[in-house]
Amino acid sequence: MLLLTSFLLLWTLLGYPLLMLALAALWPRLRGNASPPPPSAAVAATPLGSAARRRIAVVIPACNEAEAIPGRLANLFGQEPPPEWVVVVSDGSTDATHAIAAGYPDRRVIALPPQPERRGKMAALQRGAEALRSRLQVGDLLLFTDANALFAPHTISRLEGHFADPRLGALGGVRATTPETLVGRAFRCYESALLAAESRVGSALGAAGEILALRAELAFQLLPQLSPATTNDDFALAMAVVAAGFRHRIDPTLLATEPLARHARLEFWRRLRIAAGRARDLLRGGWPPSAWVRFQIVSHKGLRLLIPWLLLAPLGRLLALPAPPGAITRGIALLFLLAAGIGFALPTATT
Repeated sequence: MLLLTSFLLLWTLLGYPLLMLALAALWPRLRGNASPPPPSAAVAATPLGSAARRRIAVVIPACNEAEAIPGRLANLFGQEPPPEWVVVVSDGSTDATHAIAAGYPDRRVIALPPQPERRGKMAALQRGAEALRSRLQVGDLLLFTDANALFAPHTISRLEGHFADPRLGALGGVRATTPETLVGRAFRCYESALLAAESRVGSALGAAGEILALRAELAFQLLPQLSPATTNDDFALAMAVVAAGFRHRIDPTLLATEPLARHARLEFWRRLRIAAGRARDLLRGGWPPSAWVRFQIVSHKGLRLLIPWLLLAPLGRLLALPAPPGAITRGIALLFLLAAGIGFALPTATT
């Protein structure tokens, strides 16, 4: 058992990332002149890509984001080029989110009628996209983002440039917090390198809901097929794109920054909800048919959910060591638990 859990831990944290980095470095030589397989016939029947400038529409699902909405809209319209439309979907808000969006002095803002009950982010994305169906054409882009995220200047123009590749169905960036902790920055760099490597090999196995763009015609086809109860909307959309025969890539230079949670507990519970939702979504199935992509999903997403349990066997073996090594390891473990408890109890930022 100890050997198995140790192997799975090493594979998840080190082995799989190193494999992806190696394949990414060797991919041009391994691929040679072979052409990638064509997209599925259902989608390939629609011509993708256009020499003309693509129009970009943004969908923002928002629940009680009255404080963030004005800055979010100003940030989007400060982009070059700015989006053609921004749809704000108030999902069960009890504050002035809808009123602020509806009163925003720019006709490009579309504030959908508020719904009193909260239906979830995926349902809000589906509703916002449907409101744009008649406005967008083949080759246009739908950009999904959060109400409290901010883009750096020229993010939209750099994002748009990637879609010159007709086989690209979706493009994502990376979420960063402000202020960013040392641990947060280290994990972001680690995850960004892994996603970038996966992008070069085929398709990235992750996405950030703070910045995710899809070809409009692809989004209109795929969104109605997804369950409104889906928790990890970004991952589900990315995998639906891959299952349709297109590529999903990550550009680590495209950052969407969000304020760090005021309290460590808030970030902890956010991460816990994401992990629980990911587990539920993975158990539901609906994975892309490719065996290679399924292997990547298990290695990148599935096994991470087991890390706390995989740690129990080696930790138990260490704690069972006779003194003095056992006393030392127990002391170190207690120090880590104490540090985690202090971090959980204290505020992490004042933003």
